[in-house]
Amino acid sequence: MYAWRCTLTRWAYLTSANIHECKAQDLQRHFSCRGSIRPRANHDDAAKAQRHQQDAHYKSDATGEDNAEAIHHRAVHGDNARGRERISADEKSILFHSNKTGIFNVYSVPVSGGDAKQLTNSTKESTYIVAAFPNDARFLYRHDRGGNENEHLYLRELDGTEHDLTPGEKTKANFLGWSFDRQSFFFSTNARDAKFFDIFVMPITDLKPTLLYRDETGFDFGAISSDRRFIAFHKSGNTTSDSDIYLYSTETKEMKNITSHDGEAENDRDLR
Repeated sequence: MYAWRCTLTRWAYLTSANIHECKAQDLQRHFSCRGSIRPRANHDDAAKAQRHQQDAHYKSDATGEDNAEAIHHRAVHGDNARGRERISADEKSILFHSNKTGIFNVYSVPVSGGDAKQLTNSTKESTYIVAAFPNDARFLYRHDRGGNENEHLYLRELDGTEHDLTPGEKTKANFLGWSFDRQSFFFSTNARDAKFFDIFVMPITDLKPTLLYRDETGFDFGAISSDRRFIAFHKSGNTTSDSDIYLYSTETKEMKNITSHDGEAENDRDLR
């Protein structure tokens, strides 16, 4: 199985036996993977066992609910599979969502411990934390309307008001991550065409989106390089055991299959 990651100067994707690293300048010149190959340790089982051990430790009592230490641990170490907690800009609190009142809302809890404070007060729509802003107490969250599954991205302003960043009755939006300098973030929406998700970048200073990629393929998003020159995508093949990773150049507008192969091979975008 393949997976990939991106850094400021090189892209990489993993196979079950090796890790292939591709320098960004090689990709720019040749749009092909040309790099070193180094062995990959077989550590999946050990990592899984360690996670189970941590899960057993980070429980508050016999109810099996996560305690404050668990929330802090996952926020710091980035366990995306278990939660979406985020650390505030001043690093004094952690944002998370909980349905302890019967419906999901966003809360904050001090990193030093203490009672959680409810930050959103929805009584109809389940509301989930997306990301804390890097410079102030604003944060992004998401919810749909009436269970229509068309989630929008919302900004909670400093005065507590809600700002819909991706309006549209039938629009569905996805948060794709922060830029390298954390002064903007990436997101996708199907506002233009319900079948496709265009990718935008939005600076946190003026909140005015700029189009990065017009989707006409329907490929699954993977990641954006730190310099924004490349976007990686995942394309499923004819069977569940066949897929490829594509790389799109935002400068040349060229899409290239970087895991071309004969027969069936599963080239996975997920690095876990």
